Amino acid sequence: MITLRDSLQLAYTKIRTRRIRLFIVLFVASLLFSGLVAGSLIVSGALKSFQVFSDEGFSGRYIVSGTYSDPAAFQSGSMFGDPAMIARAEALEKDRETRKKSEAKRLGIEYVSNETDKAVFDDGNGNKSLNNMSLVGQQVIAEFEATRPKVDLSRYKDQVKGADAYYRSLRMTYVPIDKPSLNLIKDGKEQTDQRNGTVEGTRGIAGIASDWTLIDKPLLQPFVLPGQSLDIGSDGSIPVIASYSGAQEVLNLPSLSVSATSQQKKDRLVEVRQKIAGQRFSLCYRNASSNAELQAAIQQQADIKANQNKKDYQKPDYITAQNSELCAAPIVQRDVRTAAEKQLFAKQAEFDRIFGKKDPVSQTLSFRIVGLSPDREFSGGFGVTDILTSILTSSVGVGWASPLEIYEQAPVVQDVFKTSPGTEMYTPQNTFYAEFSDAAQARTALKNDGCVIALDGTQLQPGEVGCSAAGRPFYLQTFGSASLAIDEFQAGFRKIQLIAAGIIGIVAAVILMGMIGRIIADARKETAVFRALGASRLSIAQIYLVYTLYLGILTVLISLVIGFGVALLIDSKLSSDASITMTLLFNAADLSKQFHFYGLDITDVGIISAAVIGAALIGSLIPIAHNVRRNPIKDMREE
Repeated sequence: MITLRDSLQLAYTKIRTRRIRLFIVLFVASLLFSGLVAGSLIVSGALKSFQVFSDEGFSGRYIVSGTYSDPAAFQSGSMFGDPAMIARAEALEKDRETRKKSEAKRLGIEYVSNETDKAVFDDGNGNKSLNNMSLVGQQVIAEFEATRPKVDLSRYKDQVKGADAYYRSLRMTYVPIDKPSLNLIKDGKEQTDQRNGTVEGTRGIAGIASDWTLIDKPLLQPFVLPGQSLDIGSDGSIPVIASYSGAQEVLNLPSLSVSATSQQKKDRLVEVRQKIAGQRFSLCYRNASSNAELQAAIQQQADIKANQNKKDYQKPDYITAQNSELCAAPIVQRDVRTAAEKQLFAKQAEFDRIFGKKDPVSQTLSFRIVGLSPDREFSGGFGVTDILTSILTSSVGVGWASPLEIYEQAPVVQDVFKTSPGTEMYTPQNTFYAEFSDAAQARTALKNDGCVIALDGTQLQPGEVGCSAAGRPFYLQTFGSASLAIDEFQAGFRKIQLIAAGIIGIVAAVILMGMIGRIIADARKETAVFRALGASRLSIAQIYLVYTLYLGILTVLISLVIGFGVALLIDSKLSSDASITMTLLFNAADLSKQFHFYGLDITDVGIISAAVIGAALIGSLIPIAHNVRRNPIKDMREE
C-alpha cells in the first residue's frame, strides 16, 4: 500500500525530473496567472490611493449627476427629415424671401438670394432635409422643441427623487449661427488668431474660450484655494477655477519639459498654488457682428500689405484697421467713398438688421483666479495621467469653471453660453446633480433611477431601462465622491477579472493537461510495476494528484513573484506623476500624499491561487483517469 507520505516523496522525485520541460510549462502558466496577480495588486493599490485622496474635497458628499439623453431622436434623425417640419420651413422661407424682396425694393438696394442660407436641403432626387445652419431651420427646430418636455431641473427631480439638494451646470456648446468669440488679451494686445480656443482641448488660457463651464457654487467649493471667494469682485472681476496649464501661463511660467522629474513637477505645483490665487487675466468678448468686423479689418490689412508693391494695385475706398484701444471696434483709416456709396452701405446695414443681424458689441471681461483644476484631456491617450483622469473626470470634473450665478449677473456671459435649437438632443448643455446624505441612497438612485443609452437594436439586459423610456430621460453617473466612482470601477474590474481568470484557467488547464499526460506516459512502466506490487488504482492516482498539487503550488509562487515584481516596477515608475495628478484632481492640501499602484488584497490573491490549483487539478483529471484504467501487464510488455 502506498501511503500519503510515499505519494509526497514519489511526486517530489518526479518534480525533479525533466526539468527543462517542467520549467517551460511552469513559466508559461505562471505568466498567464501573473497578469491576474499584477492587475489585482495595481487596481487594489490604486483604489486605496483614490480613497486616501478623496478624504479631501468632496469627502463625505454623495452626488449623482444626470445628463439628458434621447438616443432614439439622435439615431433616427426624424426631426431633420420630418415632412411637416420641412413643409413649415419651406413656407417660412417663402415668406421670408417675399419680405426680403419687398424690403430691398423699399430701400432701393439690390437683393440676391443666399443659397447657403436655404432652410431645406434637396439632393435632387426628392430627398429633403432641414438645414439647421439656417435661421429658418433654427426657427422650425425651436418650434419643434417647444412641443417637447423641457430639459430642466424640475424634470431631473422627477426622475431622481429624495435628494437633500439639487444643482445645475451649464457648458459651452457648438453654435452654428452668430457664434461669439472670446479673444485672449496678452501682453497688452488682443490675440485675434481665430484658432485660439476654437478646438476642444486647447491648453493654456485660450482653453477657456471652448471649455468654460458654469456650475452652482456648492460644487465648486472643493476646488477653491484658501482665502478666495466665488463672488464677483467689487471691480467686476469674474471668479474662475483655472486649468493648471492656464494658471502657469498667467504666471508666465515656461512649460516643464517632458523629461522633468517628479520633484520638479511637485515644486512647480507648489509654486503655482502659492502664486496663482487672486491673479487676473482678461478676455475680449465680441459678438458675431463685432468679430466679423474685426476679422474683415485684419484680412483687409493683410491684402493691402500683400499687394502694396504692385503697380496696378488700387487701395479700397473704405479701409478699416484693428484699433490700438483694447477690445474696441476697428478704426476707419480711409474713407473716400461717394455720398451715394455711403448711403447704399447704410441701407444695406439697415436691411441686415431687419433680418436678424445684430449690432457689433465688444467688452473686456476680467477674470480672477480663485482655484485650480486639471486640464481636460481630449487626446484619448493611454498615459497614467490620461487613465487616472478619465476614471474620475465624470466624478470630479476638470477644466475652467465659474459660479452659475454670473449667468444672470453678466449679460454678455449669456451670449457666450447661448445654445442653438436642437442642441440639447445631441450635445446636452445642462447637467443636473442630486446630493444625498449617504452613499447608500446615492447608489440606490444610480441603480433604481438610472437608464441605459440604448440605440435602435440594442438588447437591454433584464432590469435595464432605456433612456427616455418610463420617465427616465437622464443618464446618471457619480460626481464628486470617489467612493461611488470606485465602486463602479471595482464592479467593472471584478467582472473583467473573473472573465479573464476563467479564460486563463482554461488555457492553463490545457497546458498542464499536456504536461501531466506526458509525465504519465513516460512513467507507464513505473506505474505497471507499482500495480504488479499490489498498489491500487487509487494509490496511483494519489501520486499524480500530489504531483499536480506541486505543479499548482509552484505556479502560484512563481505567479506571485512575477506579479509582485511587475506591480512594484509600475509603482516605482508612475507613482510620483500619479500623485501630482491626483493632488490637482482632488485639490489636496496635503502634498505629502502618495498615489500607489501597489496594494495587497488577500481575497484576490486567494481567489487567484485557488484558480491556479483548480486549473491544475482539472487539467490532471483526464490523464489520471485514462492512466489508472490501463492494463499494467500490457504496459509492461509494450515497455
